[in-house]
Amino acid sequence: MTTERPDDVFRPWDIDQSEDVDRAIGLLRALNAAYSARIAHPRPGDDLEQLRAERRRYATEQRHLNPADQPTIVRILTEYPAVLRQVRTGPP
Repeated sequence: MTTERPDDVFRPWDIDQSEDVDRAIGLLRALNAAYSARIAHPRPGDDLEQLRAERRRYATEQRHLNPADQPTIVRILTEYPAVLRQVRTGPP
């Protein structure tokens, strides 16, 4: 007896898709590290509970990231570089 699977489960990825997934994971890891650094060395006015909540949010997103979810990958690549810059530099 054979079990049939949908074609998209085994669809080949192109190199650009693989690179996008790797970059998205890298951004999520960088966000986690930036929040950890900010928590370890808070600046005046930092809300530590808010920083911890944001770190948890991005860590959860990384754990649950589906490499086949292209809209999410694109959103991460588009929006998160600015978030990372802000976390690293602090509030404007």
